Amino acid sequence: MSGFSDCITTINNIISEKAKEAFLVGGVIRDIILEREFRDADIVISGRAAETARYFAEQIEGSFVVLDEDRDIYRVVKDNLLFDFAMMAGNDILEDLGRRDFTINSMALPLGAAWKGIYKKCSREGFSLDIKGRINRYLLDPFGGFKDIKARKIRANKNNVFIEDPLRLWRAVRLSEELSFSIDDYTAELMKRDRFLACRPAPERIRDELMKIFELKKTAGVIKNMEEEFGLLSCIIPEIEEMKKSGQNKYHQESAWEHSLQVLDELEKLMDNKRYSKLLDEKSKVLLKISALLHDIGKIETRSIRDGEIHYYGHDIKGAEMLGLILKKLRFKRSEISFIRKLVKYHMRPMNLYIAERLTEKGKYRFFQQAGIMVPFVLIHSLADKTAAMKANERLAEIAGYQDFIGHLFELYEIYRKRIKHILLSGKDIMDLLKIEEGPYIGQLLEKLTIAQGRGEIRSREEAIAFLKKIHS
Repeated sequence: MSGFSDCITTINNIISEKAKEAFLVGGVIRDIILEREFRDADIVISGRAAETARYFAEQIEGSFVVLDEDRDIYRVVKDNLLFDFAMMAGNDILEDLGRRDFTINSMALPLGAAWKGIYKKCSREGFSLDIKGRINRYLLDPFGGFKDIKARKIRANKNNVFIEDPLRLWRAVRLSEELSFSIDDYTAELMKRDRFLACRPAPERIRDELMKIFELKKTAGVIKNMEEEFGLLSCIIPEIEEMKKSGQNKYHQESAWEHSLQVLDELEKLMDNKRYSKLLDEKSKVLLKISALLHDIGKIETRSIRDGEIHYYGHDIKGAEMLGLILKKLRFKRSEISFIRKLVKYHMRPMNLYIAERLTEKGKYRFFQQAGIMVPFVLIHSLADKTAAMKANERLAEIAGYQDFIGHLFELYEIYRKRIKHILLSGKDIMDLLKIEEGPYIGQLLEKLTIAQGRGEIRSREEAIAFLKKIHS
């Protein structure tokens, strides 16, 4: 069995067999009306959902997953299709819909015979539904969601929608961009009223919604508007308010926050360039965007004045340290925190190499050795960072030169990466060879050895041994 239609047919049969009521609800209805492709559906059932969901999983040979046993929510996965089952909230479907967030998500279609009148065609890869002249006959729409979809509006279905669940503040912003809808004035006023609640949801939930926002193709404009209109991001990261006040010096006329938004915008332009997009998967794109937005956060704690000029010495190191704590509180994964911290830590290195008066090849290879697999991401970020700064300062003629330099570092890094693919000596080899104890010195020797190997000065184990004996003596 495959495809959404087959799965719905199975659900219909189960519902009829067990004499229960069931409805398709939420976003799936919205997408049906918009004729968007979708691969997941929410289903509410009168009575306990576990038995129906488990039986459905057995019938379609899918996977049964417990999402929230206390709230009676379960997921069934079949190939690339997701079905979430939940017990109906309240006494009936209308009360259930009343507990939802926006009018466009507060509609339902009854399963059973009615579905056959709505369905036209589905496929395993995605599906499309012809709704003209059919859906209104069966649609349960107590809050006018159908009308709001046609008007392309995000509208709260009640006055306390954000008080009930403040995560909806974030969701409203995301859906607005995702669907190309506008947030209506009534809902915007509610969001401004309740904005201080944005930090109330569990950190894990905020983190998941943030990731979805950064997955959007054009995040920069969304973040800018979200912060200007509602101040949601600074609610969970108060340091952003300080970024809005700091950052100006002879290199940046704009604040650290304004510059960071410009960097994010330039980064998204680079992601449209095949030269760079081929190096990035969806996860690294998201983490790069977050890094771009917060890369200068360390400036709020490193501002100093020397000879009448403002400086931010060490803001890269301090920023990496600060972000580690911020992202940990938001329950980001360790690997995600490590990625962002390393990128922020090294984000100044390419530009420092570019402006160095006595630039040596060894300096480039030292950067490669220290940044490791982060090098391509640091280079892409640096290009966005400096492009934004040069545009802001009307130094457009300098952009091409920096683009060429970043291109040169990319080429050099590829050569370096191939040369060090096979490490000639390990730390233990060095200890045994030189008869020395484990400690920081071993790391220093390994760094020098890797750089020499990356530069092509050492090509064999014998040459590596000779090199170590020479620098150790």
